Amino acid sequence: MILAIDTSTAMISVALYDGSTILGEFTWKSPNRHSTVLAPAVGSLFRKTGVHFSDLSALAVALGPGSFTSLRIGLAFAKGINAALNIPIVGVPTLSYFAASQQTSRATICAVLTAGREKYATQFFENKANGCAAISEIDVHTIESLSAVIVAPTVITGEVTGEMRTALRRSQNRNIRFSSPGFELRRAGFLAVQAWKLFRKGAYESGDGLTPIYLHTNGPAIRAGA
Repeated sequence: MILAIDTSTAMISVALYDGSTILGEFTWKSPNRHSTVLAPAVGSLFRKTGVHFSDLSALAVALGPGSFTSLRIGLAFAKGINAALNIPIVGVPTLSYFAASQQTSRATICAVLTAGREKYATQFFENKANGCAAISEIDVHTIESLSAVIVAPTVITGEVTGEMRTALRRSQNRNIRFSSPGFELRRAGFLAVQAWKLFRKGAYESGDGLTPIYLHTNGPAIRAGA
């Protein structure tokens, strides 16, 4: 059993996965309230699914990019459970697991998160025979600069605001497509599935070994301490 936690941005998502089935999942928008709503939501998820903390084999946490405060809250919560139960934590970059949820796309995938000041954290991926693979580093773009770097058919998905969608359509870049709004919701169930695969391969760390990826709006995202 794995508990997955994503607090990368204003959207929060938590999920429980037993290795074959998503037993439960909560996803909601909670601006500036992560520290007060995360623990009660996890408690409610356990009660509704009948799962106990003693059932957990591992934890999964989204590493960002994202908000400095939001990421730290999710990571601190996961590390607290790690310390109490002495179970592994699997850290997964947020854009990586989100892109992996777009398995049906044959086009290049551009996963985006809002970065503030009309900028977006972006990373490009392709679906390959062995899974979804990054083909770029995490970067920060304006709508104009993002449109300029898209030169092949690309599906944009993630935190796509109405303003972003309208502006990119006005750019008249015919290579730009959008996923359905239903696929733009970042869900911890996908994080849990990807993290479970890594856990089974032994690709996990102690809590102290995990560092979040923060956004720098004037350049690429960096890991804490980098």
